[in-house]
Amino acid sequence: MRKITVVIFVIFALVGCQRNRPTAVPVEVREVSKMRGDSAVYSPALEGLIASENEELRAWGLYLSARDQLAKMATLGALDALFESEQFFRNDNNSTGLSRVLLIKAHLYWMLGARDEVVPISREAMRIRAEDPLAWATAAGNLSTYLLDLERFEEALILSDTVLAIFKREYDEINPSEAYAVRAQILRGIGGREKEADTLIARALELLYDPKVWEADKANIYFRALDMRFLTQEQVAECIRFAKRLNQFDLEAEARKQFTDYALMNETESEHRDALYQSTALALERTQTLQSAFMEHEVVRNTQVMETLRRQALLRRNWLVVVLFLGSVLVVSVVMVYRNRLNANRATMARREAELALEDYKNKLRPHFLFNQLNNVYGFLAQDRVEAAQTYIGDLGDYLRSLMGVLDRTFATVEEEMAALGGFVLLQQQASYDHVNFRTEISSSVKNALVPSGILQPLVENGFKYAGKASQKGAYIKIVAQQVGKVLEIVVEDSGYGETVRKGGTGHGLTMLEERFASYAKSSRKPGQWKVEKDFGKQKSTVKLTMPFRT
Repeated sequence: MRKITVVIFVIFALVGCQRNRPTAVPVEVREVSKMRGDSAVYSPALEGLIASENEELRAWGLYLSARDQLAKMATLGALDALFESEQFFRNDNNSTGLSRVLLIKAHLYWMLGARDEVVPISREAMRIRAEDPLAWATAAGNLSTYLLDLERFEEALILSDTVLAIFKREYDEINPSEAYAVRAQILRGIGGREKEADTLIARALELLYDPKVWEADKANIYFRALDMRFLTQEQVAECIRFAKRLNQFDLEAEARKQFTDYALMNETESEHRDALYQSTALALERTQTLQSAFMEHEVVRNTQVMETLRRQALLRRNWLVVVLFLGSVLVVSVVMVYRNRLNANRATMARREAELALEDYKNKLRPHFLFNQLNNVYGFLAQDRVEAAQTYIGDLGDYLRSLMGVLDRTFATVEEEMAALGGFVLLQQQASYDHVNFRTEISSSVKNALVPSGILQPLVENGFKYAGKASQKGAYIKIVAQQVGKVLEIVVEDSGYGETVRKGGTGHGLTMLEERFASYAKSSRKPGQWKVEKDFGKQKSTVKLTMPFRT
């Protein structure tokens, strides 16, 4: 993820937005927008908009505040302001305000790692701006960059061709970072046009010495050039100095991975390795801190939304709308966190490998599970079981909170894993699988044994998926945990899949589990003790996990 690119396209978006139906923007807002952000009159004027009793002026003030905070990387502050302004513009059918909010929202979600959410947000902004070619091109230019980082090169190139033609016609010039660095990377990704790509990135690198170019633009050019491995060692050294000056730890880490001429930085090889480790760790720490704060923010926001919708539902008695909306907000907030792929995962240093493997496991952990739960809620409502739906949502929230507590650590005890798993089993039995008997046989000697956190939920979920649907009679899931010599053995067994087609070993959760065990085995003194053995059958299916026994 390239956090710095967000700032660039905020500025890029604002240029195009100024020409999108300006008559729809209140005069007071246009006056504030013309002010320099560092002028003495700007902050009081902006605060005046936010404090206004006129709801439209307040919404525009919050939008401007979100734009400013996002440019300064203050993502959570921007999220608060943006949420309120978007609600007003949607309710007021203000397409001009909504289209601008959506541009900022797409940037913000990209920074927070919700990549799958960004594309539909950008396309909605493009639809709203369809009647204004230049405004449409602004939103399309942003989307081309998101598609590039998602490696959807052909789509990005088509948009880039169209956007550049529009800007060339309107301005007779184009944003150099967009035209050179981004387009160069698109062409390199497609292949076959390397010479053209090299020419474009070389022209972009010339802009690094132009004092009129924003620092954010320069950082974006460096990121793209590093991805293309186009920099000389002297240029990589300049990039490291630039990143250190701006405290851009992720950029410094990327540059140091390609740096070998240590004398250019007056460093030894050992000092360079320590600096690489430190910058990687700081980048990871910054991202984790942001993730935790974002999750806390979403929990508070969901609570506020739930209370508001509850009051509205009491008046309208429209429980279906309330629960589905609440469930959608909850699903989006959690999926955004789990989908975030930390930039620090690229580090190859052995002493960080186990932590990065855990982060990757946490980020991929079955987000579609949440959508299944929303469908379960809908099923309750379709049967007019409103109280059951409310209870189910409460239990789902409790389970997610307990899951976050377990996954915050690399290892948890068997007892803690089973306690967290209990909430998941309760949800499954409430929804569709009350006929499935769930039991455990946990030896007292292993309750305090350490296991990789979060390893049992995907296996039990598979058990419900197949055993629960295969038979209404005799369906069961059993977990047995015991010590065998110096090894901890955990067996997850279910009553099989009957006539249901089951492709053993291809499940997403099981694949992630095997990758995680392989990572631990690689760094373990006893790699042979880290095993995942599976046997899927019509009458009985088992997955046996073995690992070193330790407390």
